Amino acid sequence: MEANLNIWGGRYNPIVPVQNNVISKEWLEIIRPFDPDIIYHSKSIDQKFIQSLNLFYPQEYIELRDDDHRSYFPGVYSYCLLHEHVHNFFLTNKTVLVQYAGNWDMVMKAKSFYRLNLGFRPLYQEEQKWMNKLEVIEIKSDNVDQINKYIFQHRPYFTSLLSSLHVNSVYFDQHRDWNDERFEWIIYDKNNYFNDLLYFWNRQLYFEPKNLLHQVISTVEEIEELLNDEWIGLLFRHFSIDNHIALVSQSVETNILHRIQKEMQSKGSNIRIEIRILRPFPFNPGRVQFAQSNRFKPINNLILGEKDFLKLPEVSFETGEVIDKGPYAIDTTIERQTKDEHKEIKFPYNTALHFILCKENSRINKQHRATIFANRELQGTEISIPTDLELIRSVLMHRKIHKDLLTLPVIYITPSSAGQKLSAFLKLFNYDWSIIKHFLEEKFWLQLFRYCSEVKQSNIPAGRGIFSYKDLINEIDHLFQKYKDQIAIRMREVPEQEFPDEFVNDIIESYKKEAFKYYIDGELNYLIRQSGLFMGMKVKCDQCGSNKWYSLTELHDKLTCKGCNGEVIPDLHSKVYYKLSDTIINNLKSDPTIEKNHGQYDGNYLVMKTLLHLKNGSRQNASSFLWAPCLDIYGKKDENTLVTDLDIIAIQDGKIILGEAKDNAKEFKAKKVKNNIIWAGDNLKPDKILLACQTGNLDAIVEEIRSELTNKHCEVISYKASSAWYQLPGIFGLPNE
Repeated sequence: MEANLNIWGGRYNPIVPVQNNVISKEWLEIIRPFDPDIIYHSKSIDQKFIQSLNLFYPQEYIELRDDDHRSYFPGVYSYCLLHEHVHNFFLTNKTVLVQYAGNWDMVMKAKSFYRLNLGFRPLYQEEQKWMNKLEVIEIKSDNVDQINKYIFQHRPYFTSLLSSLHVNSVYFDQHRDWNDERFEWIIYDKNNYFNDLLYFWNRQLYFEPKNLLHQVISTVEEIEELLNDEWIGLLFRHFSIDNHIALVSQSVETNILHRIQKEMQSKGSNIRIEIRILRPFPFNPGRVQFAQSNRFKPINNLILGEKDFLKLPEVSFETGEVIDKGPYAIDTTIERQTKDEHKEIKFPYNTALHFILCKENSRINKQHRATIFANRELQGTEISIPTDLELIRSVLMHRKIHKDLLTLPVIYITPSSAGQKLSAFLKLFNYDWSIIKHFLEEKFWLQLFRYCSEVKQSNIPAGRGIFSYKDLINEIDHLFQKYKDQIAIRMREVPEQEFPDEFVNDIIESYKKEAFKYYIDGELNYLIRQSGLFMGMKVKCDQCGSNKWYSLTELHDKLTCKGCNGEVIPDLHSKVYYKLSDTIINNLKSDPTIEKNHGQYDGNYLVMKTLLHLKNGSRQNASSFLWAPCLDIYGKKDENTLVTDLDIIAIQDGKIILGEAKDNAKEFKAKKVKNNIIWAGDNLKPDKILLACQTGNLDAIVEEIRSELTNKHCEVISYKASSAWYQLPGIFGLPNE
């Protein structure tokens, strides 16, 4: 506890009891929101037990050793926060330091009380430089009996407050009554100290960092020594909040507390001293609040290209002095320059950063960002910005579990044929997910891409990806005719407005014009610019009768017939036709030669719908989304090589999501499909396994896979893709399903 008070932010390091390698539920809730860079533990605690909690991802675990009396935790000294204007924080006229100036063995009353509660101790040589601009009251053997008077008169800083002066941490905003806000003097039996010391240290976590102490702690013997000091009443007045001090204890008998209370009251005539019965501790944490210091100023660096040298600035405080050697941690946020709203790269826990980011010691913090460990000598580091695929390949092959590198049972990874199709599709639309979302969710375009229609008079199915502008006009005419009655019902739902039948036809005609003017025409031009749609003509051959499509680049005065290889000549009757890119068709249309799949969506349609769901719909305020096209995984299973494909590979806010997409939920019942999913969940260590389908119910197969996974930290989730609907004026939102 004393060592924690010497480092910056140390007062907000929780200290937690572990009994027989078990942490009670109440204490787990206390430590859950914390994000330690280092975890210290006593010798009896199994490190693997702490790791199994899956709550923390520190750089390392360090055993606390009693044999060498280690009490030093490396870090930035809290004295670095001292400066000539620190009195503004303590609400005093000037900064005063009451400094221990005697020898280490200087005799003083209740010495350990001042050391533990106020951090009162001799300074190390490197700490002295921070004191130059402060007024110092040196405490030596000849004035040590005046220390309580100096504390009351000058209100000096205490290390126990300084260690949380500019802290960025968490505290708990539990429901407190006015009794909870009082200053507490905790008294403990020196032979039965454990629970009282834990309460003393961790109660502080329920208060926002402020410029006053909420408690002190002493043994019965220490308080008795203090009561013999002539200035003890002034110390009581300095500590009290609203002129109250509450005495609490879990180890001292009630009759002893009453005796101490009576003696303290006699010394503090203006203070009300009372005994308070403690509620069971730890308290319910309530809401987790973040203490954010306005002294923190983020620094922006521009990384040019895929690799660059990241220069690290000297870390300094208000005095302008650079910090002591350290070590210290640099939290980084990495964003890419892109039009996509998900700019940030968030890393999965246990990512082996030295493979893909930098060679310095580092870890992934709870925000899924990289924390780089540095000291004053480190001026910068070479840094690489990984692509989505590079990061995904890395986490599917290696993980860094603390200081150990874990190699997953994967031989190599390569994009599958479906993945190559998907990559081509995304490239066609410049990787703009918002545009892809529009085309996949607009039923008019989706049916056109799949050359199918819901109207009998349509020419689109027969064209098999080739259509004219007249075909589109015909399609819109019949769509509006089909939904005419529903459109009329909507019109009449407008309050105080009547629509005679003859007006309905006029309004529908205006809707058709709007559909082409504001939607269809512009999107046709976009597809042509992106090479998703090609312009050409159908030219009829007089010899064989075929009427084939020829692109504009193929058209000449004379052509070779695609039907009979004879000569054909375009004439006035040849019309302009559009032809869909094979890239679009291959991703959205099933193979028509396979009868059982006829009419189904190709798997990549569902993959894209699922990726869009993960990117935009499944989590509110997601700030990071990375993905990879469908992959073939060559892995090891026992002594054999296993080949499996993954349809869904994504990292959502640092969570690894692997999954499979099937048109019908029944397809997941196939033994090979199910076994491959379970192998991926157990061996590739994802955070989530996702099953996606277009039709059917996934509940039973989700439960079955969840029960068979040995990786119980892996969540199994499902997604059923919604049907497309019309987004054109007049028929917007139809069909109603």
